[in-house]
Amino acid sequence: DHEYKCPSLEELKKRLDHYSESTAYKHFVVYSRTASNSRRDCPIVNISGESDELDEYFRPITRLALEDHPERNILSVPYPSPLSGLPKAAFDTTVDGIFNNLKTNVVGGTFGVHGKFSALRNLLKSECEMSEVC
Repeated sequence: DHEYKCPSLEELKKRLDHYSESTAYKHFVVYSRTASNSRRDCPIVNISGESDELDEYFRPITRLALEDHPERNILSVPYPSPLSGLPKAAFDTTVDGIFNNLKTNVVGGTFGVHGKFSALRNLLKSECEMSEVC
């Protein structure tokens, strides 16, 4: 099991031969985890903006990550849908269940129980598990 480690800003500066102030707008970083994880393991995503020369050098790069706060200047990429990655048979079964269920309303949800709203997510999950129609 290999864990990828983001390079330091010093390493990036050495590796990015074509990066400069005039080409910075052409560069972007995609971080495949939530941006809050970047605070500890990916400096290029977590540019702090606190007077560091390398922070300033890399600030113009567009950064994309799953979930973030707009004030951190990271573009949020939406999570894939709950059906993403399902084999065709499982996808077809799910869609068939939705459209042939003869219900007036169908609501789906996927909850990751973490973060600031974990109590709300647990409450919604409990309510759903107790319901005969959920």
